[in-house]
Amino acid sequence: MKSKGSKDYWRSGRLKGGLDKNTLKFISSMDEDKRIADADIRVNEAHILMLHKQGLIGRVESVKVLKALEKARKELEKGVIFQDYQDKYVDIHQLIEQYVLDYCGVKVGGKLHLAKSRNDQVMTDLRIYLRREVLDIIELVLGLNNVLLSVSRKYKNAVMPGYTHTQQAQVTTYSHYLLSYVDTLSNDLMRLFEAFSRINLSPLGAGALAGSRVNIDRRYTSKLLGFDGMVENNIEAVSSKDFILEIGSVLAILMTTLSRIASDLVFWSTSELNMIELSDEFSDISSAMPQKKNPDSMEMIRSKAANVLASSYNLFTITNGLITGYHKDFQELKPALWRIVDDVKSSLGIMKQAIKTLKIKRDMMAHLVVKGNITALDLAEFLAKEGSLSFREGHFLVGSLVKHVISTGSDLTMIDSRLLEMVARRELKKKVVVSDKVLKKVVDPVQSISARSNIGSPRPREVGRMIKSREDRTKRLRKLLSEKNDKIKLSEKRFKSLVAGKLAAKRR
Repeated sequence: MKSKGSKDYWRSGRLKGGLDKNTLKFISSMDEDKRIADADIRVNEAHILMLHKQGLIGRVESVKVLKALEKARKELEKGVIFQDYQDKYVDIHQLIEQYVLDYCGVKVGGKLHLAKSRNDQVMTDLRIYLRREVLDIIELVLGLNNVLLSVSRKYKNAVMPGYTHTQQAQVTTYSHYLLSYVDTLSNDLMRLFEAFSRINLSPLGAGALAGSRVNIDRRYTSKLLGFDGMVENNIEAVSSKDFILEIGSVLAILMTTLSRIASDLVFWSTSELNMIELSDEFSDISSAMPQKKNPDSMEMIRSKAANVLASSYNLFTITNGLITGYHKDFQELKPALWRIVDDVKSSLGIMKQAIKTLKIKRDMMAHLVVKGNITALDLAEFLAKEGSLSFREGHFLVGSLVKHVISTGSDLTMIDSRLLEMVARRELKKKVVVSDKVLKKVVDPVQSISARSNIGSPRPREVGRMIKSREDRTKRLRKLLSEKNDKIKLSEKRFKSLVAGKLAAKRR
């Protein structure tokens, strides 16, 4: 490191002395900025390449600054730079520029910030960081969907109770249930792709608020950094945080989806229902009660979802009501964002493996379906369709039958034509005749799902069609993800080659 012993060019022109030690600690974002440090160096390098292209800095000077920035990157990877600088500066932008000033001297290094502000720079850093995280999260959601689809293929005939109001409602299948979340997660995926399209726009060159009188080339830096376009209006580029609010909201919705699945698995794994059993890898033991197997991983996903919702709300409360322009308040967006990203990624990984490894207790599921009398609607619809009753009359009649079988310790699968005829005569004063053979078929859970031929039903053939359709959609989304990843990786590769070429040319 070449120390030029440069004076404090940051503060001493307008202010006297350094920051109060406690104030420096209070307003510093250095810990949060570690995540965007590499992006910050890349943004500085792109800016220098653009200044040289525009004739605003000489070739030798630009190479010297690039060399300093590359050295800073290596020291960042080792953690050296933070040991030497982090207690002296308020953010990574100031730290990196001071490093360049110390290495190159103010005459050369002082040109790094020409036609640039921390305002547009931090927004560019955030977008570069977030777009990678969004693509990683998309990859994780696709992975979870693949597991859901794979497991659903095995359980097209596994009948289970579906719930409304936490009460058994209708018979469905485990496969049908899993597919419902494939579709919900696909909605989350589309929101993530949409959010990505608004994140991957360059604000660099907008300056503090209204650009620069220096003739810069914003399109050039946008292309260098792998963006799909620019945030054109300078004020919007540094003032608007809608892309942050959007991704916070999208990820809050995603976590709400995961929380619902987690609650189902917690509910189903109770000893009272005993429909599923989480793998030991995703369960914990009680410190006092030897018999307990606690679904801690699922409970934590619910808690992480609450944290993400709170952090998302935090994003809104920070940005709400501020006048147009950049404000130091925005610094607090980063900790909230990092919490959201970390909780979402860890929860997706846990949920994927938990679904993949949990045990399905088909016999217990089928038993609960029978004991819950949840083919009652099937019988009511049959009586309305095939008999001379309206649906409301059929509903009333079957409700009376259910009341009877519960009082006698029986269930709907055990009724016969004589009982049906008797209750109909007593309650409706009507004659209802259905043969025992037909009646048994109507109230049988397996026959129930096979009889539902409408789109989106749990009928095994329809579920098979939906699985194939969702697999095709997942492949298309994975291809789209691959294209976006490849484009960014290609831009990064070209950028590194361009910088390396500039440095190699200097050595020659």
